[in-house]
Amino acid sequence: MQLPRVTQPQQQHLQPPAVDAAGAGGNLGGGNSKLHAAAGHLAAAAAAPCADGPNAAGSSSRGGSPASRRSPRAAPGHGHSQSVDRGAALALSAAAASFNSGTGGKTISFSDPTSFFVLQRKIGEGSYGAVYQALDLRARLPVAVKIISFSGVDSSALKQEIRLLRHCHSPHVLSYRGAFQRADQVWIVTEYCDGGSLSDMMLAARHTFSENQIAVIMRQTLRGLAYLHAATETLVAEDGSITVKPKKRIIHRDVKGANILVAVGEDGQPRCKLADFGVSGTLDDALGKHRTVIGTPHWMAPECLLSDSYSELVDVWSLGITAYELAVGQPPHAELHSLRAALKIPAAPPPTLPQPARYSAELHSFLRACLVKDWRQRPSAQQLLSHPFVAQNKSPDSILLPMVNRMRERTEARERMDKAHQPQQQHQQAGEHRAHQAPAQPAHQPHPQPQLVQRQQPQPAAGASAADLPASATASSDEGQPPR
Repeated sequence: MQLPRVTQPQQQHLQPPAVDAAGAGGNLGGGNSKLHAAAGHLAAAAAAPCADGPNAAGSSSRGGSPASRRSPRAAPGHGHSQSVDRGAALALSAAAASFNSGTGGKTISFSDPTSFFVLQRKIGEGSYGAVYQALDLRARLPVAVKIISFSGVDSSALKQEIRLLRHCHSPHVLSYRGAFQRADQVWIVTEYCDGGSLSDMMLAARHTFSENQIAVIMRQTLRGLAYLHAATETLVAEDGSITVKPKKRIIHRDVKGANILVAVGEDGQPRCKLADFGVSGTLDDALGKHRTVIGTPHWMAPECLLSDSYSELVDVWSLGITAYELAVGQPPHAELHSLRAALKIPAAPPPTLPQPARYSAELHSFLRACLVKDWRQRPSAQQLLSHPFVAQNKSPDSILLPMVNRMRERTEARERMDKAHQPQQQHQQAGEHRAHQAPAQPAHQPHPQPQLVQRQQPQPAAGASAADLPASATASSDEGQPPR
């Protein structure tokens, strides 16, 4: 897994992705398109009144930008008739209204997100769309913006992600800032995690995590999972009053290193946050079980792969596999294709760490506790917070900062490299345009996948825990090793 290269130069503003209207037969351009304005107007009228909420500060009280309240007219230069444009806008507004109702209503703001956010650089891309680092013009703070098109595709995962994120209030779950509809796109805005994911941090540092660092990551992630799995949540008001209210029990279903992000808070301490709720689900209040087979096979629990009844404890198995991944650099059965791994995991015994002498008894015990094949015997996330590997390790959260700093350095180096190559790429493109030649190869090739170096874990004396190691041994271990 490789950190996505920055494909845009560091500028004040990136052009937002083009938006398409269903049935319009072409690109609508930017946010000033007349068809986009008509779609915003008709969608707002077709859907139930949508409160923009705190994320739309400064917008019109009627919702939407002034352009979105204009009457639909033909977009200049496209030659479409008013009836065609109106039909396309009606189709788009119906899709938007259906999407909004599927997220529980009053979830999507129809205000133009380009009025609030300036896209700065692309930080990730996949089949779902792209993720950008952006600047929130209202708070002057960085945010992450996931841009997804819901036109003509199954938007159930997107609806689910919005529904779950907007109701989560935990320091160890990615913070939701709002969702905006722009033609056939939805912009999901969340807090920006400058440390990136745990998987990317290993690639940036070119080595795996130490046991002390894994203990801190497990402690913070278990707190996030305990919050998701709980049937109630405790809210503390500004006046200090405490309220306990019921909440939906949530199964994440895709816990892995790539979906645990690290952000440095205002206190300078790193925080691990569960992210990517696109495949998450809620537990039935009566049965407390699920039957859907979904997730990433190498991290999935056996009962989930067998399509058997399962509970939130599938996340505990996935967390155990994640601990294995952070210690070794890859999950068990990584050499197998996903389908072969999905067949092998239910039949094979629970995985154990290679070269067991390199790791402490506490880490082995923690993995055994997480990787119990009979989910009825598997402990909960709340119970695992009392496990000696987590509870007796006194390492501070700041032990993750060296990995965060290496991630920042790698990101900055890639930005400088892409910025240096940008003039050369522009010159090549200009020459190709004049000569009407086929596109040339990229100016530079992607970086090869680095090989991760496994830590030499210091071993405590018999009867002692990892927290009893000398300070010098712990410090040297957490500094990591150079690549081979």
